Amino acid sequence: MSHIIALKKAAVAVGIERHLSGYRLKPPFGIDVSNPEMGDKTRTLLRRVSYSKEYVYVPTVAAAARFYLAHKSGTHYLQHRPMQLKPWPQLLTFLDCSAFVTQCYYVAKRRDPNGLGYNGAGYTGTLIANGMRVPTPAAGDLVFYGAPGGNGEHVAIYVGNGQVIGHGHEGGPELTPVHYRGDFMCFRHYGTR
Repeated sequence: MSHIIALKKAAVAVGIERHLSGYRLKPPFGIDVSNPEMGDKTRTLLRRVSYSKEYVYVPTVAAAARFYLAHKSGTHYLQHRPMQLKPWPQLLTFLDCSAFVTQCYYVAKRRDPNGLGYNGAGYTGTLIANGMRVPTPAAGDLVFYGAPGGNGEHVAIYVGNGQVIGHGHEGGPELTPVHYRGDFMCFRHYGTR
């Protein structure tokens, strides 16, 4: 754990701290980055962190949602297809609820929750048709809202502590309690538990 703390402290010095926030880091094998005598090796490691997937995984789905929440001033609500997905940490300017959750899964390098291989044609109906219904959500699971028995009218990402982040109107995304709407349908998980 100390190597992650040292890496984050060094990252702040070179201005990449926001890129490390929410990442799952692999241990830098053979390099003790907490050792102050390893300055050159630490800089080499930071270059690898900045430019290589060798030492850095990707943000989790929930971390990606929180990142977009923190940068919501540049985001607008618009339903359009195909979705124009962008790599981490670029922001999408125009999206709706299903494009928002699809973008978060895309940057987390998870399989397309729409089941369409990220072809940009997904919507809430394709999201609810995939994944596994679960009684209790984990961070990154999707939360659906709409009429019982329907395809869902809205979707958000569960981020823990009984809260979701969703993008359902202009001014979003926003953090709300899971049951902020009266038409809660279900939780769905995409992947393994």
